[in-house]
Amino acid sequence: MMRRKKDEIKLMQSEPIRELEIGKFIIFSAANYSFMLPVSEVLQVINRPVTTGELDKAGLIQIGRHVIPLFDLHQQLEPENAVPAPTHRPFLVITHGLPGELCAIPVGEPPNLVEFPLDLIQILPQTGSSSGVLRVASHAATLALEQAPATVFLLNLRRMLVPIAASG
Repeated sequence: MMRRKKDEIKLMQSEPIRELEIGKFIIFSAANYSFMLPVSEVLQVINRPVTTGELDKAGLIQIGRHVIPLFDLHQQLEPENAVPAPTHRPFLVITHGLPGELCAIPVGEPPNLVEFPLDLIQILPQTGSSSGVLRVASHAATLALEQAPATVFLLNLRRMLVPIAASG
């Protein structure tokens, strides 16, 4: 019996310890959903600059010498409840949109930085008529945010920007 215990301990010690792969994400809210983006895809988070009405109407914003498209998740997911973005979404998440292009996502509060195991992320089902959050997200994770479980959707920048590029 004693020999068996020693063999079990030896076996357990010889097995490699598998480390969980941890990912870093920013998490922010929009249109009553929580969204995340990998930190590696975020260039910066800035205060939203004052813009002209023409640029806003065109869905663009000028940042320094760059004029970049805005992707307002509130307008995309809840067009009937969308309020003017400059007053209610004073921050911009600047990220790469399509290859070689920038994109700005207006948000109401600065995003939170969160680290968690990547195995918590699950693929969302794709349907032929993607609507709502499935138009902009490809994966989701259930995380403990503010002491309660919450579903956080991983934005798929390609999925959300291709329709804009196709219409432009």
